[in-house]
Amino acid sequence: MWIGVFSVVFFIQISYFILLVMRLVTYRNDGFFREGTNTLNAISIIIAAKNEAENLLKNLPLFLELNYPEFEVVVVLNDTNDRSQKILQEMESIYTNLVVCVLPIDHHGKKAALAFGVEKASHNNLVFSDADCRPQNDGWLMPFGAAFSNGVELVLGSGLFETESGLVNKLYRLESERIAMRYMLAAMISAPYMGVGRSMGYTKSLYEKVDGFIGHSEIASGDDDLFIQSIPNGTKTMAVPEALTMSKAPDSLVSWFGQKQRHLQTGTRYKSVHLLLLGLLDLSDLIIVLGLPFSLLYMSPDAFIAILTTALFVYILKAIALWRFETIVGLKSRVWIYFFLEPILSLLNPLFSIASQFGQPTEWTRKT
Repeated sequence: MWIGVFSVVFFIQISYFILLVMRLVTYRNDGFFREGTNTLNAISIIIAAKNEAENLLKNLPLFLELNYPEFEVVVVLNDTNDRSQKILQEMESIYTNLVVCVLPIDHHGKKAALAFGVEKASHNNLVFSDADCRPQNDGWLMPFGAAFSNGVELVLGSGLFETESGLVNKLYRLESERIAMRYMLAAMISAPYMGVGRSMGYTKSLYEKVDGFIGHSEIASGDDDLFIQSIPNGTKTMAVPEALTMSKAPDSLVSWFGQKQRHLQTGTRYKSVHLLLLGLLDLSDLIIVLGLPFSLLYMSPDAFIAILTTALFVYILKAIALWRFETIVGLKSRVWIYFFLEPILSLLNPLFSIASQFGQPTEWTRKT
């Protein structure tokens, strides 16, 4: 029986990571971008901000000074009571491509702020980010523009986290890369299920086709993944992992859990097939970690060696995928530490999932 269970688990893991490694190893967009650079479409970047004065002061100029032919940055202030409005007024006198909007007092929440930004945007091609993150380089917008100029309706970039000291930071950064690789692969095979609102884009036409965020407006979060869940099958989608933004990671398990709780409870609204596939991946991760000591204690030495060998093969595939992904997005590879952190993550995720059932998602304060 247990040999059968492990066989199924390894089949799931090996199939997924061979597909992921193949897609990442063969990923090339240089020629695509060069082809589109003569006809790059105008873009509206939309950022919702709530009490983000310091982040706007630090990060907004990086968006306003991007290397792109024609774009605007629409900043929507929502229930703000800090210096944000004064800072933006000063920036408006410097940057002609900055558009500042204040959400009407009878509207609340991040989705309402983003919807207001879409309404005020001058262009059909929309790219979304947050005030508390920064583009990795001044070419961040180029992959989005090239994709839009070639008829793509949904474009998914990467949103990762700054390197700091401590185990929590290392675990959180690794998890964000694991999540990114999953949704990038889904987009690469034309089956998107989520993205991150720190680096994603879509056309205003697609937004209007699905009535924006109306289908999930009662949920505080989900302006990114639940929007993608609502788009019709066949929507032309492209993954551009090198379109990277960086943010500050949670600095404790408590704050990490707060974010995880919102994401997990939003995830209950995913389509059944997506929940099934993601659940199988997480469950198979856990079985591999727990299965090794189990097989050592309760199975024959030959069975243990076979399971250990196969598990090592799976981990090597995972490490290759991580190395390739980090190379694409321009990060320093951390593969050497991966083998120590991956088992911890595989154990933490089920604990987060169980704990999330005993709380309610928090309101949007700064970011979701």
